[in-house]
Amino acid sequence: MTVVRASPRGLVIGDSLSSMVYADDPIIPDACALWTAVLSQSTGINFQSLSAPGNRVTAGSAPDASIKYNAAAFNLMRGVALPVVAILFAGTNDWAGSDTYAYHPTLPNFIADYRAIVGYWRSNGVPLICIPPLWRADEFDASSVAVSKAHPDGNFTLQGYRNWIFDLAHEYAPNAHYLPHTSFGLEPADFAGDGLHMVATGHAKVALAVEAKLREIGIIQ
Repeated sequence: MTVVRASPRGLVIGDSLSSMVYADDPIIPDACALWTAVLSQSTGINFQSLSAPGNRVTAGSAPDASIKYNAAAFNLMRGVALPVVAILFAGTNDWAGSDTYAYHPTLPNFIADYRAIVGYWRSNGVPLICIPPLWRADEFDASSVAVSKAHPDGNFTLQGYRNWIFDLAHEYAPNAHYLPHTSFGLEPADFAGDGLHMVATGHAKVALAVEAKLREIGIIQ
């Protein structure tokens, strides 16, 4: 008799960091090295991705280019059999975007929209792992890596965005879980020459750290 075991499903909601493997060499990088693909292999969870280059949490002046604006896709991907976990890995483009807002009383803004996304998954009873923006070479002043630059509006460093994600994840605990950007052991060599996107070694480290978090919160044994 053949025993068929169903693979559980997970969702990843993110940007270019979850969309492709980068390389400085002009060869085409191996798509199997993408952290979501590596994680699917190591955990047995079929991770499906709602990630796109340039994606951000809040719309700013481009309403078609945000996770919150396109949140109807959550219902398309959710399905009747809910995913065992969702992973929200975004925010770096919110910080870098000159037309996005950390907080604005009348316009879409990062804090409110991130809270809405986290609340959606809690309302469905799906555990959510929140991963903040990773290291970016341009988050520091060109003259010193000890001086953090602000968002283009002159306020809020990238660390500030990480802090908000930490607060929002804990606001929705125990359903939401925060995985610090310092958890991955990433080094500059794990990034392409643009100082933002990961090469294969970086993706491998992200997959390992997320797998450890999945074990910690009981998604896998």
